Amino acid sequence: MTAHNPDKSAPPPAASPKPTDVLRIQVERSHNGHTAQGTVLLHRSAAPDAGESPHTKLAGTRAWLALGEARLAAGDAPAAVACAQAGIQELGRRYAAHTVVDDTGMKIRAAEEQLQKGHIQDAATVMLRMLATRTKLYAKLHAGAVVE
Repeated sequence: MTAHNPDKSAPPPAASPKPTDVLRIQVERSHNGHTAQGTVLLHRSAAPDAGESPHTKLAGTRAWLALGEARLAAGDAPAAVACAQAGIQELGRRYAAHTVVDDTGMKIRAAEEQLQKGHIQDAATVMLRMLATRTKLYAKLHAGAVVE
C-alpha cells in the first residue's frame, strides 16, 4: 500500500487532445492476400479542409510496417522484405528534419546487400527496423500536425 503525501503531489498529466480535436486517418495495405491497417491521428486544426491529407502516407507506411512484421513473424521473410520496401517507397524521402543525422539509408543498403547474398531473414529484420525508425522521424518532423 502506498501512502499519499499531499505536499509532494505529482504534476498533473499532460492534457491529451479531445476526440473532437483529432482527425483519424486509417488505411489498409495488402500483399499476397494478407492485409494490415495503419492509422495516424492528426490535430484537426492541421488537417486539410478538402482532399486527402499529405499524412496519409504515414498511415500507409504504418500499415506496411505492421504487415511486414506480421509476415516476418509468420516465417515469410520474402513477403516481409516486399512490405518493408513498399513502406519505404510510400513514405518517400522527406521524413526527417535536415538537422537529423540519418543513417537509415546506409543500413537499408546494407540490408539489400544481405538480401542479394540470400540472407533474407536478416535483410527483412533490418529493413523493417529502419522503416520503423523512419516513421518515428516523420512523426517527429510533423509533430505540429501528427498527434500519434
